[in-house]
Amino acid sequence: GVFEGHDDGLVSIAIFPDGTKAVTCDEAGLALVWNLTLIASGEVSGSGSGPGFPDPVLFVVDDEISPAPAILVAVSPDGSAVATAGDDGTTRLWHLQTGKLLQALTGHEDDIRGLSIARDGTIVTTSEDATAKVWGVVPFLTAPTRTTRLLDDIHCVAVSPDSKMFATGDEDYFANVWDLRTGKLLMSIQGHDDWVNGIAFSPDGTRLVTASDDYTAKVWDLTARAPSKYVLAHQFHESSYADFYEDVYSVATSPDGGRVATGHEDGYILVWDSMSGALVHMISGHDDDVNAVAITPDGTKLVTASDDETAKVWSMETGELLGTFWGHDDDVLCVAISPDGTTAVTGDEDDIAIVWNLTEVATGA
Repeated sequence: GVFEGHDDGLVSIAIFPDGTKAVTCDEAGLALVWNLTLIASGEVSGSGSGPGFPDPVLFVVDDEISPAPAILVAVSPDGSAVATAGDDGTTRLWHLQTGKLLQALTGHEDDIRGLSIARDGTIVTTSEDATAKVWGVVPFLTAPTRTTRLLDDIHCVAVSPDSKMFATGDEDYFANVWDLRTGKLLMSIQGHDDWVNGIAFSPDGTRLVTASDDYTAKVWDLTARAPSKYVLAHQFHESSYADFYEDVYSVATSPDGGRVATGHEDGYILVWDSMSGALVHMISGHDDDVNAVAITPDGTKLVTASDDETAKVWSMETGELLGTFWGHDDDVLCVAISPDGTTAVTGDEDDIAIVWNLTEVATGA
């Protein structure tokens, strides 16, 4: 199904834990929550005919309440609330059933550039004011429980699987790991030669993957757990590869932590062994930048989104192209996969979100 309701390019997508709903956010700050069950059941095509917004829309974030662009979105672990954040330094928490504003979390003095919700419901935000704030547990939020002064403007944030740490990537080429409860700096990682624009923990929380504009992705061993004692497990794009691949735009880790996928400015997707650093697959199939990569929960498929106006599905085992999704008429900027691995949602620069059935490409059909 095709979701039409945005009037600007989509920049972020999140799917709820039960897989029945998705929330999309566009460059103008509009966030919509969609009912995926209507698409799956065939009750609607996705475009709808109702006034104002299409039938699958469950609620619209009120732009009178949220006047500034909200370019980040996250869903609480229990699926009861949606968090949005963006250019006015405020994070807003919305009730799923009613769409009403539950709380506005203020305190940042500049644009928010990172938003993540831990498995225990703790919200972490990072901002161009060079601070990170930790906010209680959803939905019992009032004021930040911890404000951490960061080292530079932050481009990305991730929370560890055990909700004990968070990691940030900044424009000063550093990745930093912090204690979520105390705000103490646990590890400062220097090893990139340009902005760190993507960051992710391994499923067991012992390794950190960073992606940078210096054309590399790197894996760091966090078991030392002490500042300046980080260990570079390995670097993706050794000198023999660096001349052929451009900036790393996106990164994803497989559910078992055994593989890392990186998407690149030149249209390549590379799959790496996360333990040895060996290149497993060099995938060429997109004709333009790869903006987003995502791996299905069972680790068998890789979904990529590109400026060539397509999304593609690849076999993680062989690197084979399983299918190409045509339907977008502009750059495809983001992708999310449902928890059961049967559905992918992609969003483009032309205001459109499309829901895809991944089971149709299971055998390469």
